[in-house]
Amino acid sequence: LQVSEIAFLVLFGFWSIAVFRGNISIGKPGWIGWAILAYLLSNVLSTLFNFNSTTFLDLIGRTYLVLVFFVLKSIFEQSQFSTKGFKILPWILALSVIPALFGYTLAHLEGKANFLVWFYPDYPYFGDTFRTKGLMQSPNLLFNLLVCLFFLSLIYHKSFNKWLKGSAFLTAVFTFAKSWLFFGVSLIWYLSNQTKGWIRITFRLFAFLLFLVAAVGTYVLIKNGDQCFLSENIPTHRDSSAFYQQDGFCFIRTSYAVLHSTEIRAGVDYLPLGSGPGNFINQVPELKEKGWYPQHMEPFEAHSTLFGTFFELGIPGLASLLLLVYAIGQQLKLIPREQNLIFTALFLFLAQEAIFNDINNFRHIWVILAYFAALDHHKS
Repeated sequence: LQVSEIAFLVLFGFWSIAVFRGNISIGKPGWIGWAILAYLLSNVLSTLFNFNSTTFLDLIGRTYLVLVFFVLKSIFEQSQFSTKGFKILPWILALSVIPALFGYTLAHLEGKANFLVWFYPDYPYFGDTFRTKGLMQSPNLLFNLLVCLFFLSLIYHKSFNKWLKGSAFLTAVFTFAKSWLFFGVSLIWYLSNQTKGWIRITFRLFAFLLFLVAAVGTYVLIKNGDQCFLSENIPTHRDSSAFYQQDGFCFIRTSYAVLHSTEIRAGVDYLPLGSGPGNFINQVPELKEKGWYPQHMEPFEAHSTLFGTFFELGIPGLASLLLLVYAIGQQLKLIPREQNLIFTALFLFLAQEAIFNDINNFRHIWVILAYFAALDHHKS
């Protein structure tokens, strides 16, 4: 059990007592709640038809996240908790940033990774790189949390200490996350709403072009001639051979391109209910036998909420994601314009992340969804 799970168990105990005494109402699910329940149902169905230890444990984990959503939603719906919770944002930011910067500094002083930092050999375009993750499970998770905290601070006009803001920026840089580009798309879209006419159109066109750059950069590596075709010592972040070669350079599929194309291609074989929650990594040996997964690549997780859901949960899983998108759109109509724009920018960032990263187990996103769903209760 992690600290967050232990804390939630304590919270769940107090919440249960409060519900029993009538101090807190569970409330109606709302559109977002129904979408979350549909997602849980798709996990249950896929587990029943693909039962093994992996799918069962993953189902338990996702049931826990759904429980987190509904418990926190009912708490946030109480007016006395509607904004007080956001007073802890600076503390969350500090606890995220300080260990990450300490670990990154220590890694460079000692010349080796530690439990706060990953060492990534031959990181695309950067070479051998230390990537800070702090107390999070990965650098991508840390960066995602920092971006979410940034947008939440805009919504509630929280003014962080300038040193804390500077430290957060440095921490985000030292994650070396490709998600910087997705954040850029969302931020430019948000800023475009402060303009009008051709300036707004130009901003949004630039945001779209930046998204294309991010997408292509996620799927394609540009290498020089001697790296185009490798038979040994092949890095796991790329395919073994180029799909296009020109004088002195070539284009090579990244591991993301391999994973996502495999999930689409092989996912068809597991329709309609998918291969089972968390089961993609277990299917890698079979996918290698079919020639759909490169022999040199180690077994990876799905690395995409969108394509991973298609492979693991099938049609019901995809339908629940679409329902969630619709539910968020409906909820956005109920809040003031300023909050609407910031939340839209935040969800635009998360939508991009969901395509190119596996974010459905990021706990802070479920907390944000719970708070966002509770806004309907206050009509604020």
